[in-house]
Parts: sequence; structure tokens; C-alpha cells
Amino acid sequence: MKRFFILIMLICLSACKPEPARPQNASAGSTPQHTQNITIQTVDGSITLPLHPAKTAVYDYAVLDSLTALGVIPDIAPANNLIPYLEKEFQSIPHKGGTIFEPDLEQLNTIRPDVIFIGSGSNKMQAELEKIAPTVNMGAFGGHLIADGLQRLTELGKLFGKENQAFQLKQATEKLLHETRQSIHNRQPENALVVMVNGGKLSVFGTDSYFGWLYQELGLAMTETDLNLDKYGLPASFELLHKANPDVIFVIDRSSAVGEKSQSASQVLDNPLIHQTRAWQKGQIVYLSGTAFTAGGGIRQIQQDLTTIKQSFEKTD
Repeated sequence: MKRFFILIMLICLSACKPEPARPQNASAGSTPQHTQNITIQTVDGSITLPLHPAKTAVYDYAVLDSLTALGVIPDIAPANNLIPYLEKEFQSIPHKGGTIFEPDLEQLNTIRPDVIFIGSGSNKMQAELEKIAPTVNMGAFGGHLIADGLQRLTELGKLFGKENQAFQLKQATEKLLHETRQSIHNRQPENALVVMVNGGKLSVFGTDSYFGWLYQELGLAMTETDLNLDKYGLPASFELLHKANPDVIFVIDRSSAVGEKSQSASQVLDNPLIHQTRAWQKGQIVYLSGTAFTAGGGIRQIQQDLTTIKQSFEKTD
């Protein structure tokens, strides 16, 4: 009988034992914590992504430019760096492979990033990349490349919690754009022409091209030529440039931009026919950075080339 009473007491004590304390932020029936999401704007419209993506892949040099300017280092990027001023940041990227045209699918499948950023160069691979992770086209386009670049910067700032840094960079760039336009206005050029030099070959680009921002966003009229310029450049000759006789020539050295050894653009344009143009005689041949070709729309590309243009127009005749 004594043993029976001891057993009953043990059962009662066990039933009265208090439950373990719940965490302070938990309650009965509560659901597990979910990752916070945010919606950003892209070339293809809006997309909802996890805030502060843990792993990021970047296959667009303009995005790489702007993202690293915000202090964000991606987990994987193209094998080769085509942005000279990003050498330090590029060395910090843990994985590299492929190109902007052909991303490294094997590495991407291994890394499994939370988001893949692409631009116009990689958009043909977008469907394939979507099988690995959400793929976001953040390209910037021709006639409104600066406006697009600033918008992409703002959206990246939102996604990575870098709104203040993005806002400060945007403000500084808008101020620089205003000053550059004013410097151009003070010289009152009638027109301009964008010329790409590729080895010894010349191409010219119009207002709807990848370099259309040099006309549209700087307020410059395009020099009339005998060519029907569309969004792609068309082959040109020294004779054509001489006949067009622009007030301003913007020059992009493609060979230098992609790391090819060739005659420099300045050497190619040191030509008797070019010497007779108003652009040469006024000292208004402006050599843009190689990143105007490889990373157009990146925040530091925009700032670098606007500074070059501004300083060129501030020189006295």
C-alpha cells in the first residue's frame, strides 16, 4: 500500500511540471519567421526578391560597376575584368567564370545564387539562367542610358539595404550631369558625332544607338551624314567624317576597351582629313573611357565619362 501511494504522488508531480518557457517573440499558433521580401523594378517589370540576397551572381559589367560602388561584392562574375578601376573589387570576388554572353552554368548550378543579374549581353540566356535562380535584367539603354543607370542604382540600393549610398551617388551624378550640360552649352556646339575606332576601322553611331545618350541626354544634335544610322553603328571613312565636319567628335576605342592590342584611337584619328574638321580645330575631340563600351550605365562609368566631357568643354579655345 505504501508503494502505491508513492507511485500516485510521482504521477501527480509529473503532471504538474511546468512547460518549458516559449521564446519571447513566439506565441501559441505562431508561424515560423519568413525571409523579408522586397519588390524592385527591372527591364522586364517588377520582381519580388528576398531582401539582402545572401549569394549574388553578376553577368553584366554595368551592374558590377554599380553594385560594387555600393559596397556589395558578388559571389560570381565573368572570368575577365573589363573595368580597370574595379581591379581591387574584382580580386575579392570568390568565383569567376564564363562571359556576359555565356555565363558559367556549371559554377552557377554549384553555387546556387539567390539572384542572377544580367544585362542586354546575357538576355539570350535568361530562360536557361531562370532554371537556376531568379534572373533579373538590369540593362541600361542607349538614348536614356544615364537615367536608366541611376534607376538601376536606386533599385540595387533598395534590394541590398544601401538606399543612403545609392541616393548620395545619384545626387552627385545628377549634379555632374547638370554641370556637364552647362559646360557644353557655354561652348555652343552646333552638332556632334559618335565614332567608334576598332583597330584601323571606323563606325559612327546615331541618336537611337547604344551611345545615343551622348546626344539625347547631353542636349546635342547629331551631325548629318549620308548614312541612315539606326541603333547599330555603321562603317564610316575619314572622307565621311571630313564631309560631315562635326563640331564635336566623341570617340570610343573598342580595341582598348576589350583588351585587344591595336593602334590606338588617337593614333588612327591623327589624320589629315580629320585635322580639317571643326572638332579637331576647336579641340573638341573627346576620348571616352573603354567602359562606355563595356559597362555603359554603371554609376562610375557615367561619372567618369561625364567628368571627361565636362573638362574637355571647359578648356579654352
